[in-house]
Amino acid sequence: MNQRIEHIESLENLVKSQTDNLSTIQTKSILEVIGILTFITNVEYTNLIKQSKKFDKDNFIVELTQFLTDDIHWKKISNKRKTEFEELKICYMNEEGRDFKMNEYIYMLEGIMRKSK
Repeated sequence: MNQRIEHIESLENLVKSQTDNLSTIQTKSILEVIGILTFITNVEYTNLIKQSKKFDKDNFIVELTQFLTDDIHWKKISNKRKTEFEELKICYMNEEGRDFKMNEYIYMLEGIMRKSK
């Protein structure tokens, strides 16, 4: 399993296991970061890790989560990609009669990024 997926799963588990201990604002922030991570490619996540040398290794996930909570750039990218993904899901359902999966979308994005370099 890759680090991006592990990060998403650790945040999902935190929300599930700590529901009573998290404030509404904390829960909302964590869910927002899960949404951002969902639409970041594995390559982009790896680059974020490389760029985040300033983060404490013991608190890496916490610090990266906080960074993504405050970062407008990644919020805009994620919102754009979410809209694009939803539109592609509709196209795939109408034209091919099948569901378009998130992992297919991320794989497609990574392929496009490789080609554009």
